[in-house]
Amino acid sequence: MSGQIIQASGTPVLMVPERPAVATVGQRVLVAWNSSPESIRAVRSALPILKAAASVEVLVVLAGEPDTAFQMPGRPLVDYLSQHGVAATVKVMKLDDVHGVGGSILARAEGTGADLIVMGAFGRSRLREAMIGSTTGRLLTQSSVPMLVAH
Repeated sequence: MSGQIIQASGTPVLMVPERPAVATVGQRVLVAWNSSPESIRAVRSALPILKAAASVEVLVVLAGEPDTAFQMPGRPLVDYLSQHGVAATVKVMKLDDVHGVGGSILARAEGTGADLIVMGAFGRSRLREAMIGSTTGRLLTQSSVPMLVAH
């Protein structure tokens, strides 16, 4: 049901778990970043929250090692955020095949004490999401941290 709301709303949605594991929202923000149009939309929508946050971390989960000579994952986003008055750091994680991208995001949110996850939602076709599942679906059902998501 929440997935349908996100996809049909045409606007970013703040999803709050039934029993959130945090006392605040938006003080310690984790941005799950994959450079998709959905991620870009989520970050732009979250700018007022990001500006007011005490800490912002951009998380990039990669299947392999980045070619650091040519690729600095998340760096362009950090530069963009800096131009808007947001001091952010980047954390690049290698994909954990056991837990997948969703599990990696949840583990990092828990490990850093994040009280908000900002991310794009449902970047794959509905058929592909139905066949192989989705990071968004996993986070919507398992996250104890509020999420600001945009499709």
